Amino acid sequence: PMDSISYVQIPPPTVTGPPPLPLSFVVTGSELPTGRRGHRVVYDGDDTIYVTGGENSDVLDTVIKYSMDSGEVETLGKLIPAYDASTFMDGEDIVHLGGGQRNSARTSEIYRYSTTLRTFHLVQNLPYNMSGMASVWDAQNEVAYLFGGYGPSTRNTVYRYNVTRDQKSVV
Repeated sequence: PMDSISYVQIPPPTVTGPPPLPLSFVVTGSELPTGRRGHRVVYDGDDTIYVTGGENSDVLDTVIKYSMDSGEVETLGKLIPAYDASTFMDGEDIVHLGGGQRNSARTSEIYRYSTTLRTFHLVQNLPYNMSGMASVWDAQNEVAYLFGGYGPSTRNTVYRYNVTRDQKSVV
């Protein structure tokens, strides 16, 4: 019966320091060439944000460059169409794409994309096809960490990917 359930009131955490600033969103006036979902974005640490892949009614195969200072949007080139992939920058003007989905199938490829040369090439394969991973770049150790994902089931694996040696290992 519901009357036998007891509830415990948990007090909110104590916050010290200045109050948080209110969130504000500003419409920039810039627009991407097409609407998209399942895409990934990376920031170069300076003025540029790169948008890769995604889908709308079709799987998208573009790499888009967005300048924060000017608001300019430029399509740099094409990559192998994929959405729900993992993307990070290694600090050397390279965008890495790992896994993702293409033609309703998950992939295992890790690609390097040069934003200066506007080319990409396959450098490694994950041990299984997957999508929906998250990733982060560790500049000090020149490795990326790939977390989770799914395909054929939800994964709890953490991979360390050594970019300079193109080596992957399970953490």
